Amino acid sequence: MAIRARKLRRFAAQLLTLLGVGLLLMSLALLAKTTQNSEQFGRLLPWIFGINLTGASVLLVLIVANLVRLAREYRGEFGPERQLAAQQQLHQLMQATSAS
Repeated sequence: MAIRARKLRRFAAQLLTLLGVGLLLMSLALLAKTTQNSEQFGRLLPWIFGINLTGASVLLVLIVANLVRLAREYRGEFGPERQLAAQQQLHQLMQATSAS
């Protein structure tokens, strides 16, 4: 059962990551589309803002979930190998979100 739950959580995290990145890319595409036409920009600005807010929220949820997992591992619920891997993943996630 624990393995199945772990796989389900991993799948959910991957799905949320794809959703967050996809939303931010869609927002970027809409922004690029409206740069030539200010009327269209004014009309699509609420949509662009909403998409950005949703995408950032999804990625923030993933960051918080990783921090909670890292804190659990730090308290000793997992071995040091997994803790090191989690720290590396968190570092990579922080780098990816700061580049956006």
